[in-house]
Amino acid sequence: MSNTALVIYLHGFQSSTQSFKAQKVRAYIQQHYPNIDYFCPPIPDLPTQAIVFLEDLLVGLSRQARPIYLIGSSLGGFYATWLADKYQCKAVLINPAINAPQLLQHYLGDHKNPYTNNRYTLTLAQLQALSSVSLASIMQPQYYWVLLQMADEVLDASIASHFFCLCRCLIEPGGDHTFQNFERYLPAIFAWFTAE
Repeated sequence: MSNTALVIYLHGFQSSTQSFKAQKVRAYIQQHYPNIDYFCPPIPDLPTQAIVFLEDLLVGLSRQARPIYLIGSSLGGFYATWLADKYQCKAVLINPAINAPQLLQHYLGDHKNPYTNNRYTLTLAQLQALSSVSLASIMQPQYYWVLLQMADEVLDASIASHFFCLCRCLIEPGGDHTFQNFERYLPAIFAWFTAE
């Protein structure tokens, strides 16, 4: 059993463990917080599989006496919202796809993950699985810090700003879905994670 803190980075839809922001987080931890462990799991493309995978992961980790911190981008931010609420851990959400079940209706059909070459079919049953873990509202705002750039070309950032209005939010004009220059906030993020 370890009491070493663990940061879990949850990548987005059609992304992978090699995500740019995931690599920035890994490098920052290695340089500034070598006492914190880092894990970026390969989240399955299908939501039904992703939900089971992430549930099993957090159930296993919750048995360990260690702080867990989540960083989730886009669809990873959606998953991080659900997990932070259920397992009561801090989460930083980067342009989160908080309305994922509605947003992904535009992506029904066959896909190929450009990073892993995995082929899969997104169906209505997959969207229903996302709906099953959607939060109706934020009941524990102390667990969340939300980073939004309002010129996000993929998501309507105003939806997330409204949904997380009781949480700590950093909202910038301009930017894009990747959240430009995300790494400049890593010192503040880790100070927040590790604060008592």
